[in-house]
Amino acid sequence: MRSTRFVGVLTAAALLVAAPASAQPGDPEDPTPPPGPIDRTPPVIHIDYPTGGVDGWFAGPRTVSVLVSDQGTGGGASSGVRQVSYRMTGATEFEEMFEGHRGSIPVSNEGSTQIDITAVDGNGNQAQSRIWVGVDRVAPTITFAPHLGQGVEFALGQRVLSGFDCWDAHSGVATCNGSVANGAPLDTSTPGSHTLTVTTTDPVRNARQSSLTYRVLPGVFQVHTPPTISGTPRVGEVLTASPAVLTPEPTGVEHRWYRNGVLLSGADEPTYTVGPGDAGSAIHYAAVPRRTHYASTPVTSSAVQIPRTLEAHGPARITGDARVGGLLTAIAPTASEHVWEVPRPVAGEGDGTSYQWLRAGQPIAGATAASYRPGVDDLGKRLSVRVTFRRAGFEPLTVESAGTAPVAKAAAGLKAKVKAKARGKAKAKVTVTAAGVAATGKVVVRRGKKVVGKATVRNGRANVVLRGLPRGKVRLTVAYQGSAVVDAATVVVRAKVR
Repeated sequence: MRSTRFVGVLTAAALLVAAPASAQPGDPEDPTPPPGPIDRTPPVIHIDYPTGGVDGWFAGPRTVSVLVSDQGTGGGASSGVRQVSYRMTGATEFEEMFEGHRGSIPVSNEGSTQIDITAVDGNGNQAQSRIWVGVDRVAPTITFAPHLGQGVEFALGQRVLSGFDCWDAHSGVATCNGSVANGAPLDTSTPGSHTLTVTTTDPVRNARQSSLTYRVLPGVFQVHTPPTISGTPRVGEVLTASPAVLTPEPTGVEHRWYRNGVLLSGADEPTYTVGPGDAGSAIHYAAVPRRTHYASTPVTSSAVQIPRTLEAHGPARITGDARVGGLLTAIAPTASEHVWEVPRPVAGEGDGTSYQWLRAGQPIAGATAASYRPGVDDLGKRLSVRVTFRRAGFEPLTVESAGTAPVAKAAAGLKAKVKAKARGKAKAKVTVTAAGVAATGKVVVRRGKKVVGKATVRNGRANVVLRGLPRGKVRLTVAYQGSAVVDAATVVVRAKVR
């Protein structure tokens, strides 16, 4: 706190003017001076200083009364008061002379005025006096610290120190007091408006009061973990909200559930049962914490989407030949949206439909097309297909077909061509084909019941040398005996032996 004080000082200085020079030879016609002492004493200045001030300062205009007397020297003759003058500088700039040996000097301008008074007697002796008179009509000013602006807002419980200053340009500061001491903590314990009031006075009792209003905001919960929703988002299922983790801990919590951002009436528990009207909507939860002096701001979870449901019209089916190398095709049923009142067709085969083929109930890697060719690994196993309908905003619907018969061996395609040679010999070129596999195994050629040749099939081919054939036309039976994955097959050929 700064203050300025100016103390008026009253001084008086008597200046003795030197005695006149020794008399020169006088004019014979000049009268003879009267006998007695010469006045060598300066006059006396009497000042009636104003009362009621403090250190020379006054709360309003004042008048200074001046009386000048001349007593002479040693009780001798007085030469009398010849002239009294004064000069004012500072707050007032003025010069004047009294008419006679007494007068009044008015002082009214704000600030400090210096008054110099000069008195001269009839013999030229001179006296001087100097005084100061201050006029202070203005109370000290009050300023608040920079962090204390009008209407400033603080957090609940925030540590904020009071800060203010009083200053006076004239008589100074006598008191400067706040409703909260300078440098002491302000009250931020409760939300709402609070006031800091400062009152100041100067020594001459000019007073001023200034108030600053600040606002304490309600407390804010710190969210460490927002609430979450657990449970299956499906009509008829129960959703459960986990509690939020907040600081400080609330004394109570209000539970709210929303559908597409709209508050659900009556849903005021931490659990919620999904109803038919929620299908196709987003559901989220909000916890509203309660605590004295704290803002009850909802803390929300992420939304969960409640899908619509589909229903299939009929089972999935499989057509085709369930054997190695055969071709099986899935036939998907149609599906409709289940809207709890009126079903509406929304999906069919090829419309958001996916497939998964199964071998003995287990998914077959990569078998996700509408058709499937059984392979060697499927031999003897039953195959089925799982059809899944998907559509944005709907819960996926999956239907599964019945199983096929156990997958059989691949069918063999058998061809043979006989080329006759001399002396009852011939050669048969045999080709065995099977879809998806390379045929292996044995080939036997008979004429009637007699075996006339044998060979091993490699990569679907075999060359069989035939012996013991009679000349002429013969009828031969070529028999492929099959393999682990290919069925047996027989073909009859005719040849002419030379």
